Amino acid sequence: MVKKPTKANYICKRTLYSALVERRAEVAAALEAGDPPPRASDYIGRAIMLIAERMARRPNFSGYSYKQDMVGDAIIDMLGAADKFDPTKSNNPFGYLSRCSWNAFIRRIHKEKRESYIKHNNFINQLSGETSEDYGTHEAMSRHMEYSRNLVESYERKIEDNRAKRAAAVSGIEKFIEVDTVSETVYNKDLERDE
Repeated sequence: MVKKPTKANYICKRTLYSALVERRAEVAAALEAGDPPPRASDYIGRAIMLIAERMARRPNFSGYSYKQDMVGDAIIDMLGAADKFDPTKSNNPFGYLSRCSWNAFIRRIHKEKRESYIKHNNFINQLSGETSEDYGTHEAMSRHMEYSRNLVESYERKIEDNRAKRAAAVSGIEKFIEVDTVSETVYNKDLERDE
């Protein structure tokens, strides 16, 4: 039986871990001396670029037209996060940097959706006072107007749903206290009687 060759990982976790630990020591020494932090090593830079580029190839992110913006945001975020990697908390810098990249991609998608909402909302507001006679009876224009309305409505619905979830979310000490309605009504009646 022919044995399949094992696929090598594109980044060695141990090498990246040791490079980030070394970087952390260099940054601490530079800050102690009052110098600016040194430049990241080529290995760390290549690893960060590879993580961002491979993340962009995932099916979750491959269809976006602003994929290069997502990669750029991820690289910037990972460079900042590389100095914050704490080897006492984790020994998996690849997972840490991948998560930073994922979050940067998600933030860019939300930012682009918001920009698209603003653009389409302005388009609707600009054309709302004008009649179809001004533009003729163009089917393409009405389809674009309908698309813009659907996009704006879905974005606004999503925003309202998120607000409602945040308002309904129980936080703080309320998570741990059960409200006893019977004792609450008795307490309220006692207050009324005292007045």
